[in-house]
Amino acid sequence: MAARKKELPQAEQVEKELPVAGKENKPVPAPTKKEKKLPDVGSPENTVLIGDALIEIKPTKLKYQRNRTAAFYRILDMYPLIDILAMEAGSFGDERDGDKATMDWLIAATDNEE
Repeated sequence: MAARKKELPQAEQVEKELPVAGKENKPVPAPTKKEKKLPDVGSPENTVLIGDALIEIKPTKLKYQRNRTAAFYRILDMYPLIDILAMEAGSFGDERDGDKATMDWLIAATDNEE
C-alpha cells in the first residue's frame, strides 16, 4: 500500500505594521520616607526601633547581674541564635532553656517586662 502525500494548505501572509519601538518617559514616583522621631526621653544613642516602638537600652539592674542574665550577651556573641533557642533547660547552669534565657536577657537590656 502506497502512502499518500497530503499537500499542506497555503496560508495567506498578511503583513501588519509593527509598532515603533521608542522610549516612553514615564514619571517615576519619588520614594516616600517615613520620618522617625527621636525619643522624648532618654539617650538617642541607646534607643532602638522595634516595629513602630522606640525602646531604650538601659543600664542593667543589680538583680540581673546577680542571676547572670546580664552576661547572657556573651552567649549571644558566641553561638548562633537558632542554636541558643534550641538549647534545653539546664544548658546554662540553671533551669532556664534557650527561649527563657533569651527573653530574660531582653527584659534586662530594655528594663521592660511587657
